[in-house]
Amino acid sequence: MDIKIAGMPPDTGRKIVCGQCERPEAKCVCDKFCVLCQTDSGVRLCTDGFLYCETCRLACDYKLAEATTGSKSINESRDNDQIFSR
Repeated sequence: MDIKIAGMPPDTGRKIVCGQCERPEAKCVCDKFCVLCQTDSGVRLCTDGFLYCETCRLACDYKLAEATTGSKSINESRDNDQIFSR
């Protein structure tokens, strides 16, 4: 069993899971709200296993969990689409 410490970056290649239900973001069954400001708007799983809204992620420089596992975030995909559509 892997032990996760909040705030510590995960090992490379390890799937990041929700700190509460221990499932990947796509299968997370928790109530989705930001652990800092309690909003439910734009909440995503970050590398520390907690859910944060976009405002708190940007202010605290939290990284999306899916961005560190090799898949692109929604913003990265949108930016690439805009670059190639020009």
